[in-house]
Amino acid sequence: MGRLSFVKSSSTPAAQRTGRGRRRRLTWLGFLASATLCLAFAGIAAAGPANAIIPTDPGGGGGGGPVTFSLQRTGYGCLDDPGNSSDINVHYQVYACNNSAAQKFYLAPGSKPGTYHLLHGSLCLQPNAWEEPFYWVLQYTCGSGAEFDWTWTQRGDGTVDIQSPVYFNYHLNMFDNKKVGLGGGTAGWLPR
Repeated sequence: MGRLSFVKSSSTPAAQRTGRGRRRRLTWLGFLASATLCLAFAGIAAAGPANAIIPTDPGGGGGGGPVTFSLQRTGYGCLDDPGNSSDINVHYQVYACNNSAAQKFYLAPGSKPGTYHLLHGSLCLQPNAWEEPFYWVLQYTCGSGAEFDWTWTQRGDGTVDIQSPVYFNYHLNMFDNKKVGLGGGTAGWLPR
């Protein structure tokens, strides 16, 4: 009978160990979940502004080319190359969003970390330094210089503010004639 009570008393601590084991497992799972969230947020932050701003290709890039997007000037229309020209010195405008090739852009790495070149086809968008006060945005043959660089800042409303570090950190903006140039006031562009 003493043996039975020994078995009985050892089964009680075993049940307690099971409870402690469950708590340990739950604590461990909680730790893993919090570590996973921290790594995920760190990965998003390390991915850089472009990944947070530019839409990704849900098909996994099956087309073989870069992922293109449009930039909508909130309330007005989309950044547009009139006539979808492959000429240089084309003045950009804001035009009704129509998902055409004239409104498709993509990013390439800029000359410095944190900057990007904004391309339409094989041409880069760049402010024209000779057309003050608005520095109209034109397309040129791409180069590796800083004059082609743009920075992107995500705003709380889901839009981005696009700036030219070379041109006094002026913002990509639209003016009364719906031409696109650089100006002092911020402007929200919605990638779509």
